[in-house]
Amino acid sequence: MKRRLTAMLLLAGLLLALGTALADFRYASVWSRLNQKMATRSGPGTQYDEPGTFFSAGTDVQLVSRAYDSANGIWWVQADFDYHGKRIRAYTGAKRFDNLYLSSLPEEVLMGWGHTSDLGEAWAGPGYNYQSVRNVPAYTYATIYGYVYNPGEDADYIQIEFYDSNLGRYRRAWIKEWAFNAEYMDYGRSW
Repeated sequence: MKRRLTAMLLLAGLLLALGTALADFRYASVWSRLNQKMATRSGPGTQYDEPGTFFSAGTDVQLVSRAYDSANGIWWVQADFDYHGKRIRAYTGAKRFDNLYLSSLPEEVLMGWGHTSDLGEAWAGPGYNYQSVRNVPAYTYATIYGYVYNPGEDADYIQIEFYDSNLGRYRRAWIKEWAFNAEYMDYGRSW
């Protein structure tokens, strides 16, 4: 009986460790080396606004997700980096990296939709430690492409995509989850 209980506890521990390892892999990032300057957009395509051009060839950059641009038939990757004391997440074409295995990055999917509840502070990444970007107007309809749980902060963050009529372009930005009225949200697809 004692042997069976020990075996069951050992098996349960192994399954828990395996589950934790798989969960960590899902959120793992990949580092890759640039083969040219890193021109960026706030979303995966040329229809989004341009945060700027960062780094030069030979720089290693942390990548967190991939998204397919069906309009142009190319893959974009979301990079997470520090630049002159500012933390930023932005998209760049996957072609800018040598030896990048796109399948090693989670693919972004539509997670939900709704509208902002008020004028929303926005960031270039999921947290107040990222660069602040142009606010999102109140009652803006948007789709959701990212969700990050932030323990220790006053809110979790969602990445929204919307048309910014002031800029005449699409944008993606991160806002606090409580500043958004989701009509639908699939938390199981977070990355």
